[in-house]
Amino acid sequence: MAADNDAQRLIDDSRTLMNDSKQVFDDVQQLYDNMRNKASIGEYYQENPYAVLAAAAGVGYVLGGGLFSPFTKRILKVAMKGMLIPLASSQIKNLTANVHPSEGPYESGQ
Repeated sequence: MAADNDAQRLIDDSRTLMNDSKQVFDDVQQLYDNMRNKASIGEYYQENPYAVLAAAAGVGYVLGGGLFSPFTKRILKVAMKGMLIPLASSQIKNLTANVHPSEGPYESGQ
């Protein structure tokens, strides 16, 4: 029973993660579509100056050859650890939530 609950919880968490990822993708797609449909970059810049600056910095970084640099590898490693460690921690916590120390083969006195 507990294993079924843990499996269901893991499935639910995976679905939540997939839905969140889809939402982020949809938001980025909407931002791209909005920028494409604007009459000029100047108009978009007046409404969202930080988004335009971030996009310009990203394009400049990629065009400047920074995409395959050691710095980018380090940043990606840190970002992946930042995403994977909390996810793995929550999954381990979910799997071990119903396990009690008295259950198992290593009880004291045996």
